[in-house]
Amino acid sequence: MNQPTWHILVVVALLALVTSGLVAQDDPVEAELNRLRRWCIPPDIAPTPETPQLECEAYISCVLSSHSNNCYFDSFIELLNWCEAESQNNCFDFAVMNSTYFAAIGSHAATYDLFFMAFDPENDYSDSLEQYTLAVDVPNFVTELAHAVILKNQGNLQAAIEAINESIRLQTLNPIAYYMRGNIYLNLSMEDRAARDFYTYSILAPENLLDILPTPESIFSMPDNSEEWLLYPVFSRGISPGPITLNDLTHLAPTSVTISLIDENTFATINLVDYSRSVDGGITFLHYIDPNSDIVYPYYVYEDDQRAYRYFAEASSYVEPFSDWGSDGYSVTIVGNDDMYSAYSEIERFESGYYSHMILLHTDDQDPRQELERLCEGLPMSYLRLGDKLTDSDGFNMIYLDLYHEPDGEKIMINDYFSFGNWWRENDHPNVVVTDGPVCGEEYVWWQINSDEQVGWIPDQLRVLPDELFTQFAYGPLPTLEELIELSHRVEQSNE
Repeated sequence: MNQPTWHILVVVALLALVTSGLVAQDDPVEAELNRLRRWCIPPDIAPTPETPQLECEAYISCVLSSHSNNCYFDSFIELLNWCEAESQNNCFDFAVMNSTYFAAIGSHAATYDLFFMAFDPENDYSDSLEQYTLAVDVPNFVTELAHAVILKNQGNLQAAIEAINESIRLQTLNPIAYYMRGNIYLNLSMEDRAARDFYTYSILAPENLLDILPTPESIFSMPDNSEEWLLYPVFSRGISPGPITLNDLTHLAPTSVTISLIDENTFATINLVDYSRSVDGGITFLHYIDPNSDIVYPYYVYEDDQRAYRYFAEASSYVEPFSDWGSDGYSVTIVGNDDMYSAYSEIERFESGYYSHMILLHTDDQDPRQELERLCEGLPMSYLRLGDKLTDSDGFNMIYLDLYHEPDGEKIMINDYFSFGNWWRENDHPNVVVTDGPVCGEEYVWWQINSDEQVGWIPDQLRVLPDELFTQFAYGPLPTLEELIELSHRVEQSNE
């Protein structure tokens, strides 16, 4: 080889190395996959089953590229298909254990090497409890399912159910958990509970999961003695790092709800739960809660002679369950007796929460909200009165307040401040007094306010209130309908 040719080959080789490095840098997903795929080859399983290894890589690639819930379900289905094609035993258990292992790798969990036991399709996992305990620092919904597999293989079915209960608490919409618990209930001859779980599985499972794990024939249906009730909205509160939002709901029409007490501890319901946060269009079950339990009721009052039932859903991450990211929580609680229930929904996400109060009554009862003294028919309630001195109790609401020339009219632009709220903040928070109204607008009741030389109209959106009202509305238990009825009869305040 002559010298020029040798130099050319060196340059070409160097360019190839540089180019490959640039490609790797430009494709962080591929670079991260290359780093993690070595964990898909457990060293203590010989020979390594090829399909689970490839499916492990496919799962990691899916998580890195799409972050989709389908990564979890697709890998579970592929593992189940492969195991059954190989005529292995315990294929459901094998798929659950490996899904846990994949999730640990995809979440960058520090102890995923201790889940190597999952790869062995011949393992009955009955001796794996100690290894599981070492591998799990903070349990999540996939580790609790793996825990249940181990307990089930040890013959401890009741403990396995408790582990699945915890998995469902952490990820309430996972159909695999309901399918697994339903089959354990069948083994314990608890057919009624199994039927409920199989029903929930049938409406949560994606089609490709139903194709390989069809719904058992015995599923729950609403009893013939189910009753129609009406759900009357009353009040809601939103909490976030910004302003507290308060909303009157008493002008909204009631909705029809079907309920049935299927045993002393369980209500079956249709339309009571907000299905956009739970199960789309199906039956949900509310379970009796002990008032002496650890559950805290910060937004409603629990009387000694009442019973409470609760539906709770939490949606932790399917693809990174080992992470410490927050999860969405949603619950519906009904408190009362056979004649009337107060219903409360709670939606919590990160630093925000939305809480609402409703009344649940028989269809032949009158609308209990008729006793409210409503200033404008068909509009949200207004609890302001002439002479009220308004305050900004939470430090946010007043600064977002705009004044209008007239009800449903144009905004008042105040010099360089643009809005009343900015002017109020920059002028040492002068007193704000209600001086005229009420006027019925298109969407709200309107009041005129006066603050020094600034005069204008505001829609009553419960943003600014007298101190005593804001404290009652914004903190502690949500106001009851009885309290709101009493407040609706407030009289005009003295201007002294």
